Parts: sequence; structure tokens; C-alpha cells
Amino acid sequence: NRLPVVDAIRLALLLSGGGEFAFVVLALAEKLEVLPTDLGSLLTAIVLITMAVTPFLGELAETTSDFFERSVQEKPITTTIKNGGISQETQVAGDAIVVCGYGEIGQSCLRVLYKEYSSAKELVEHPEGSRILPKLVAFNSSPSVEGSVSLPSDDAVVLFGDGSNPAVLTSSGIHEPTAIFISYEEMERVSSATARLRASFPKTPIYVRAPTRLEALSLKDLGATEVAIESDELPRSASTLFWLNNPWPASAKLLRDDVGQERL
Repeated sequence: NRLPVVDAIRLALLLSGGGEFAFVVLALAEKLEVLPTDLGSLLTAIVLITMAVTPFLGELAETTSDFFERSVQEKPITTTIKNGGISQETQVAGDAIVVCGYGEIGQSCLRVLYKEYSSAKELVEHPEGSRILPKLVAFNSSPSVEGSVSLPSDDAVVLFGDGSNPAVLTSSGIHEPTAIFISYEEMERVSSATARLRASFPKTPIYVRAPTRLEALSLKDLGATEVAIESDELPRSASTLFWLNNPWPASAKLLRDDVGQERL
């Protein structure tokens, strides 16, 4: 798997200096008269200098990667969609709600979450149109949609990629997801996704489904926050889970409850 950009920057700076093996290679090259003595001495001096500044490269790597990480988090990634010669741009929020998988269950989850998202936007007041609710992002790994991006609504986007891979989320601009819904049907894939995403996002609520209680307990051990049993439970529970462990103001929740009672 490809390293995240921040880790790649740190690794590149740390590996830029020379190492002890260079002395062996240069000495052998001089002995075999592959390199002139003057050039060999110059290269040996360069290796010594780079080894001496390795601690400073480590500090530089940490500072540079931290600065780059902050700049990436502050600026959401913009995806350009071309359809029939028309280009459209959309931003993927760093605190998005993620749906892993875009099969039947994933599509149902996204529809339910979009309805709750729309209701929440009406209830929460925010000045000058600033967005305080996270974007809805679904990942579809089907080869038939490779290279394409779809926008089911203004607040939701479906991207091509493996949503169970944390590197795919971070490269898409999602660094601190508000919640993750895993909608894969294969239990082996659900277990793998739960373990990988929990390791990378320890504070993010992760919601999954399982066909039996035994498998649900196993997913809990892997780090799932809540497990819905049977395939239709995750979409039906998405409305409630949307308001659980979220950053919305308490007033928004009260307003939402009042609206729900009026509808009843």
C-alpha cells in the first residue's frame, strides 16, 4: 500500500543521508580502480557530512511533515468531475461521514444518512453559510466505476476506492472522520475493514453489520462501536446512529426531537 504523503515526506528526508555501507562500496571501488582516489575521497567526505547532519534531518523531517499535515487538514481536497464536457468541483471534508462499500446496503445507508443530514442542516444555525456538518462520502471499489466520481446530492459524493484502506481515506482528504459505516456483505472483509480502520482512527465511531450474534461479538472485539444484526438493520439504525457521538450542538438535538414529536 502507498504511504500517506506526510509519512512519505518524513521518510524521504530521513533516508536522504549516507550510510556506513557507502564506506565499504567506496573503498572497494578505489581498490579496484573503478573510482579515482580524489573522487573517492570527496564522496567519502560527503557521506561523513550527511551522516553528521542526520539528527538535524530528523528534526527537519518532523517539522516539515507536521506543517504539511496541518496545511492539508485546513484545505479540503477538491475533486474535479467531467461529464459531457462539463467540469464540476466538489470538496471532501476532513471530518466526513464515511460509508465503506456502495452495494445495496451501502446505498441504503447513504440515502438514510442524507435524509438526516438534510434535517440537521435545517436545525443548526451557522453564520454566512459556513459548513459545520460533515460531508457524506461513500467509497465504491467496483471496477466498473474506476476513475469516475458521482454526486448523488450536493452533500454526498461517491468516490472510487477501497474504503477499508485508511490510506485511501487520508489521500481523499478525510483525516478525522466523524463516523464510519462498513456495509460490506462478506464477513471476512467486514472484519478486516473494522480492524484496519480502528487502528488508524481510534476515536472514530465504527458501525457495522453481522448476520449472527457470535460474529457481532467478534466484530466488537475488533473495535466496532455498534453492530447491527442482519443486513437491513444498519440502514434502519443509521438515522439514530447519525445523532450518536457527533459534534452537533445540544440545541440541534433538542430541536430535532421536537420536530420528530410534531411529526408523530
